[in-house]
Amino acid sequence: YIIGDMPIYVSFESCDVWSGRELFELNEKGYPCRVAGVPPDYFSPTGQKWGNPLYDWNAMRADGYAWWKKRLLHTLSMVDKVRIDHFRAISAYWAVPAEAETALEGEWVKGEGMHFLNEIYRVVDKEAIIAEDLGVQDEALAKLLDESGLPGMRVLQFGFVTEDDDMHL
Repeated sequence: YIIGDMPIYVSFESCDVWSGRELFELNEKGYPCRVAGVPPDYFSPTGQKWGNPLYDWNAMRADGYAWWKKRLLHTLSMVDKVRIDHFRAISAYWAVPAEAETALEGEWVKGEGMHFLNEIYRVVDKEAIIAEDLGVQDEALAKLLDESGLPGMRVLQFGFVTEDDDMHL
């Protein structure tokens, strides 16, 4: 199989944002209100402020996630399977005020979860999706992965970060 990769977020400068402004958290001037990132971790004490605009999930939900369905179907027209990078954001995502200097000011926001995935499964075979589930793990993400039936990822090297019994081993 050929496996493609789909980042969870798109660039602020992308045609997706500028042609579908109503699907993103943008202010009246078209700039992001909040942006994507991750909280502080062992890679960065201030977290990571990625800068990608966040989705307006209310708008996405209102049209049955049509934008996502088109995006996934288009990707799958070129590859056999698709790995959704930062799948964790479907469970919960780190939202950072756009004007913040670092990601420290961010907060966890509950994601769309199984409601989103069940809608996606209406048009995309779940056997074609791989969840990149690396990074911050919690019970909600574990439950989502279990309910979704999607395969996740393991990195052997991560299994040796601590002496604990690690899922990556």
